[in-house]
Amino acid sequence: MATSAKKSVATKAGSRAASPSTPAPPKPDKKAEPSGQRRRIRPETRAEMLERLTNPQISLHEASVILRVCSATIRQYCNAGFLPHLRTPGGQRRFYLREVLAFLREREAEKRKK
Repeated sequence: MATSAKKSVATKAGSRAASPSTPAPPKPDKKAEPSGQRRRIRPETRAEMLERLTNPQISLHEASVILRVCSATIRQYCNAGFLPHLRTPGGQRRFYLREVLAFLREREAEKRKK
């Protein structure tokens, strides 16, 4: 009984292999397709690179940690127009670090006046 089981397993495994008479499907030629062409990206200028590195975009959570408030308060500041923000394609808010720090300085100055 054990030998017949081994034979049936061997024949099943052999039937899984691709038959030599069936050719593999041809690979698409990327050069012929216009959608497969590479797009040239404009190189980043020195000024753009410095701006990106010195003023990165931060998330809602990171802004809330910097300002020491909860994320709901940050959303309220944005809705009221106190804190400028950007929206990602997915709808998330992003902030520039420089603007968040300026907002923090303004809030601290207001607290000192009181």
